[in-house]
Amino acid sequence: MKVLFVCKLRNLGPYYKIPFGLLNSARFVAEAMSKFGVQTKVVDVIDGNFIDKEVHQYKPDHVMLEALWVTPDKLRELLRLHKHIKWVVRIHSKAPFLAMEGIAFEWLNEYKKIAAHHKNFKISANNEEFNDDLLDLGFRSVYLPNIYTPPNRHVRKVKDCVLDVGCFGAIRPLKNQMLQAIAAIKFAGKMGKPLNFHINGDRTEQKGDQVLKNLRALFATLGPRHKLVEHGWMSHHDFIKLIGKMDVGMQVSLTESFNIVTADFVGQNVPIIVSPDISWMPGIFQVDPNSADAMAKRLKFAYLMKAIGLQKINRWYLDWYNELATDEWLDYLGI
Repeated sequence: MKVLFVCKLRNLGPYYKIPFGLLNSARFVAEAMSKFGVQTKVVDVIDGNFIDKEVHQYKPDHVMLEALWVTPDKLRELLRLHKHIKWVVRIHSKAPFLAMEGIAFEWLNEYKKIAAHHKNFKISANNEEFNDDLLDLGFRSVYLPNIYTPPNRHVRKVKDCVLDVGCFGAIRPLKNQMLQAIAAIKFAGKMGKPLNFHINGDRTEQKGDQVLKNLRALFATLGPRHKLVEHGWMSHHDFIKLIGKMDVGMQVSLTESFNIVTADFVGQNVPIIVSPDISWMPGIFQVDPNSADAMAKRLKFAYLMKAIGLQKINRWYLDWYNELATDEWLDYLGI
């Protein structure tokens, strides 16, 4: 059994070719499947014209196209050329996020037509709820979730008087960074400590530049006590080291399908609060994404409960999720 995962190479300026979320996601699944004897390969290509070359070289049984980036015309061409291969386009977002992408549902409708004529093609959602939505809408969809294997733990936070709160990931309106920043400021006020609010400041998407502009303006009014700390996009290894320096994390987004950043925090044993959309996390660390006050209270709870190691239950939930996700993949591959 051979599975090829294909991602689109992204030009991130000075960070060109450094692994990004989808590439990491594919690698995690590939590593998990390799433990069961599945041969896997993860590649990134400039565009759809390079997929055929990778398929010819690797000769896979399954090809996983990560996210919506292969045009319907190119997909039809690939399906005609490789009728013996099972093809899947994996979707890594739910409907609210996809609605922000201009071509998403236009392409999905074309994919539905393609699936009607090519039995070796399906789409997939990495979120069970959205996969059910797609099935109800008449799509040939299969649930293939993320799998996350936490890497070794790295640098620990040095004790000091400053609260380091990490709210990482691409800056997008639905990521809800502004309200989370306000909540973090309230949390710091409750604790009587200065705040360093950490973000990835060089990655904006879907008009996220306006969010970043407003974040900078917010902290500019607060004086030197509370700071917005902007980090560049970095390798996963370096990112894990950065997480280890945080007191607590935030991923209280308005929509999520899995959220690797949360899994990174959990793997590093750093407490984090999330929105209910990150459904694999325990409820005690989930909070209303529309209430800064609720977030501030849950931040204080997560931060103080680290003294008794309560955040360790997050790892139990992640391990349980991984077991279920692995079973879904093995069932699909017929192993």
